Amino acid sequence: MDKRAYPRVFCNLPVDIQIPGRSFTGHYRTANVSKRGFFAYHVPRWPRGMQVQVNFYCPDEPFQVHAKLTRMGKNGAGFDFVNVDSGEQEALEHIVCPEWHGDDLLMGQLKLAPYTDTRNFGRWLSLTSLLSTHPHIGGSLART
Repeated sequence: MDKRAYPRVFCNLPVDIQIPGRSFTGHYRTANVSKRGFFAYHVPRWPRGMQVQVNFYCPDEPFQVHAKLTRMGKNGAGFDFVNVDSGEQEALEHIVCPEWHGDDLLMGQLKLAPYTDTRNFGRWLSLTSLLSTHPHIGGSLART
């Protein structure tokens, strides 16, 4: 079980990362996203602590957020979000915790389907199992 304070959603969303004050914009893909930050593949070796502006291209609606590079890995970089306002937080929550209204158990997962590597489909299935046993989400569907 993931012991992180903010669980990650493994998804391959397109993002543009801009360095403020420069004309550079890089086009990348996320490996995962949480309420706290994200990891993007193939980011160049930038200095730790570098502030960037990130444009997320999500299924519902694109949005921008500011972030700080916190770690470099072999295949990309981890960023923490900074100065997140309420609108940005809401947009992030739609990725990390999609709302299920009880009408369709898979609704939130299907929104991210085009952005998820099929090799990670097992994670979707485990989430579906978790939701289907939840008394306020899937449990109520089983009783109807």
